[in-house]
Amino acid sequence: MCTDLRLVRLDGMRVSARTLDFAFELGSTLQVVPRGQQWVATTPPSGGPALEWTNDLGFVALDGFGFHDVFADGLNEAGLSVGTLWLPETDLPHEPAAGEGAALDFANLAGWLLGTCSTVGDVRAAVASVRVWSSTVRDMWPAGKSMPDLALTMADAALTEHLAVHDAAGGDLVVEFTGGTVNVYDNPGGVLTNSPTFPWHETNLRNYLGLTTAE
Repeated sequence: MCTDLRLVRLDGMRVSARTLDFAFELGSTLQVVPRGQQWVATTPPSGGPALEWTNDLGFVALDGFGFHDVFADGLNEAGLSVGTLWLPETDLPHEPAAGEGAALDFANLAGWLLGTCSTVGDVRAAVASVRVWSSTVRDMWPAGKSMPDLALTMADAALTEHLAVHDAAGGDLVVEFTGGTVNVYDNPGGVLTNSPTFPWHETNLRNYLGLTTAE
């Protein structure tokens, strides 16, 4: 099971880390993204406009499945980190919902946040400003580019994850898309794993309140 955490009890330091436990090798490579790059999210199936942006923050991130501009995890120059962890309970439409705000496919969400947000407060405002939807791997694969075997294993699947976010001041958030809406939770423990959803994890912690390191 993947685990994302923020280390505590470090004098004047903030360190976020994660494990990556997946059923097969993701083929991830490390990408170094300088400031000022131009980005366009995946075009919705209906052909409506997709979010376009320029990252004003540089960041390092890991890609996967042969996508070199879709990021699962990263850290930007402001000290904001984003990690994605598997959450089958994710409930996103395959078309952007009607309403205000630009359309952004889930696969591009982490990269957008890393390139444009400095704090968890920025992230909270950002995810409320867009209409997030989910595309299958096949649909978002670039036209005319052959799909490697690694991507073919998930070609007809959509990404189903929740996000663990930490900033340089010690702020922690969890972002989930469940019940037909975006849910943003403060995460004072600074830890997140895979399924179930974050409220379940908070309730489950009550089972361990009496634990101690003393013999």
